[in-house]
Amino acid sequence: MSAPFNNLTKCLSFNLYDFAVTQTESEKRSYSSHVRRHFSAARVAETLTEVASILGAGVLHVSKQDSPPADASVNVHLDKSHVSAHTSLDTNDPLGVSTFRVDVDIATCGDTSPLAALPHLLTAMRWNDVVVLDYVVRGFTRDGEKRVYMDHDMESILPYIDPKVLEAFHCEEWSWAPRRVWQTRLLRMQYDRADYFADGADLSTADNLAAFARLEAAMRQVFHA
Repeated sequence: MSAPFNNLTKCLSFNLYDFAVTQTESEKRSYSSHVRRHFSAARVAETLTEVASILGAGVLHVSKQDSPPADASVNVHLDKSHVSAHTSLDTNDPLGVSTFRVDVDIATCGDTSPLAALPHLLTAMRWNDVVVLDYVVRGFTRDGEKRVYMDHDMESILPYIDPKVLEAFHCEEWSWAPRRVWQTRLLRMQYDRADYFADGADLSTADNLAAFARLEAAMRQVFHA
């Protein structure tokens, strides 16, 4: 397509959810500290700047802020639109399941698609028991006198995810291709149960077996929400 300009806007939004069994105040503090170490505003800003490089975009401005207990907010203003991320930690579940959520939004203009950065983001964010991805294309470009509302082939988000990553997940997809909207949901099915407990926890006790069953139920609830 030899268009004089490309006014398409492509948006990738996704939520990453991490779960942990936190039945005591000490376990909640430990999990909160773990989140702060890995997902401070500075660390998240570094990841989003790497996204800008992958997309071939220039960084105009970066703003970031940490908030208690372990939340962060980052916005990276690009010459090709923007990338933003917000994190949220919930340790208030009376059933003893803490949830950490990362919300990322990438918007690009013109020929560039934010899907190019998806493999890096899923690796950099690491914790992803449940993933919800939405991809939307808006606006139009031109091919001569004809308006063009989509400038690349698109059937599914899955080809942009490493097949080795997908092996660990149950996947559900939804799309409304005529309106250029796609959604993919991932639910982790392969995991080490010990990763969800404090170090040294006895995973064979009745209490911990019941706690892990509650965690799995919480994961499924978020996946299907």
